[in-house]
Amino acid sequence: MRKLGSKLAFGLLAAGLATTGCQNGDLTGSGGPSFAVLPSPGTGNGVANFEEFELCKYGSSATFSYSVTTYGGAGKTLPGAPQTGTISLNDGECRIVALYGGFGADVTVSETGAQSGFHLDRIDVSVIDGGGTTKTSNVAQPVTEFISGTGGGGLRGALAEFFNVANPSEGGEGCTPGYWKVEQHFDSWPAGYLPGDLFSKYFEDAFPGKTLLFVLWQGGGGLNALGRHAVSALLNAASSGVDYDLSVQQVIDGFNGVFPGGDYEGQKNIFAGFNEQTCPLN
Repeated sequence: MRKLGSKLAFGLLAAGLATTGCQNGDLTGSGGPSFAVLPSPGTGNGVANFEEFELCKYGSSATFSYSVTTYGGAGKTLPGAPQTGTISLNDGECRIVALYGGFGADVTVSETGAQSGFHLDRIDVSVIDGGGTTKTSNVAQPVTEFISGTGGGGLRGALAEFFNVANPSEGGEGCTPGYWKVEQHFDSWPAGYLPGDLFSKYFEDAFPGKTLLFVLWQGGGGLNALGRHAVSALLNAASSGVDYDLSVQQVIDGFNGVFPGGDYEGQKNIFAGFNEQTCPLN
């Protein structure tokens, strides 16, 4: 999705959307359409853009409800009830919920249902305005953000990213960092995974130049503890001999979703809970 260069360009877009069933209105008093709500949301790009509210889902599929309240001059609410609807997103999918120029709108979203076996872990919200983009992690739902065009005193847009994780299961299998890091267990490493592989081959580069084995041997809490359990989770998920609760991609998404600056302790605890189950190897 491109960033909008002017209200004229946005008005033309909204007018085009009107021909496909979108609801349009005049927020500026100029007589021209300046916003569009998308009952059939448009594809997003995972980036906060001016004059749009974008929603992304990671970790599992999920359904959402949304509500859009539009405004005229001086914060005046336009006539009519808020426009509401539902959206279903797959893992890794992003959709534009609403596009607004003029004085803008409040957009509210909530996750109402997750794929079986998963639950909502955290929400990150990025807001773009004249000062740049600001990202906030661990936002509570419902998420409400204001988006606007120049009629609202300045361009503004928002991106809401919802992350899901697998529910802990009873009777699963997993091996700890202490198991995977010792030489006598190197023969248990899954095919294609080597102790000398760089951590950055699989995850965000949280430990520049460090190998999987080095990260397993690191002491300490915080990011180091998360790294140890992320490597263990990766090996457990990739192993054909371990009935692990997460897939390789879910492990990678879990780590990358909190790095940098996210809830390291919370994600470490999730990985540790799975890694510290019964180890069936050797």
